[in-house]
Amino acid sequence: MHVGPGLSETLTVHRDLLSYHSDYFKVVLSRNLTEVNNGGITYPETKPTVVRAYMQWLYSQSSGAPTSERSRNAGEDDQILAAELYNFAYENSTRQLRNEIVDYFIHHFGNREAPLPSFSAVAAAWKRSNSPLARLIVDILGWYWSRETAQQDLPLPVEVYNQVLNMCTLHLELQRDMRKTTAVVPTPWGKDACQYHEHRDYAEKEMCEEQRSRRGSRANR
Repeated sequence: MHVGPGLSETLTVHRDLLSYHSDYFKVVLSRNLTEVNNGGITYPETKPTVVRAYMQWLYSQSSGAPTSERSRNAGEDDQILAAELYNFAYENSTRQLRNEIVDYFIHHFGNREAPLPSFSAVAAAWKRSNSPLARLIVDILGWYWSRETAQQDLPLPVEVYNQVLNMCTLHLELQRDMRKTTAVVPTPWGKDACQYHEHRDYAEKEMCEEQRSRRGSRANR
């Protein structure tokens, strides 16, 4: 794989591994294309750090960007790398990795005590504005948006800002209605995190929900 501006870096990865995890690579590599066999796969617009993180995940199921609850840190560089890695996995149809990165954002930003995602991470995620990750980030910002948050003058792309304001209105109405029947209002991702996942079928979704339930039970012990 030749990556980066001017294809300045060459990285080597096993074809079988790419095909196993990525529907896109499975199709591309099965066609035995001349340009793939002779020149490899090229990604001139993708940062080498992103592709290296992707390859690390392929071989160890743990990338250079924190993608799950294994990581306790969520610095700005980590957030940006996670968002850019999500976009790369989106481009290459690597569902499992995308779901893990969604879980990373839920884990680090899905509670009221957590900071909001950084502007740079939001901007990176918004390059795939129709993705589940972009929808999750809008929901998180909309759910926790407050007068104090607005006073921080958090810089957001205009289209994101407009959607956040719309979601803020909807979430406030939802919270107000739910408080009529319950004191604790679950967040959208707390109620159903799988709405931001991409599961192949209902059985896979059920397995994901069961695993999340078990992790929650262990955390509450």
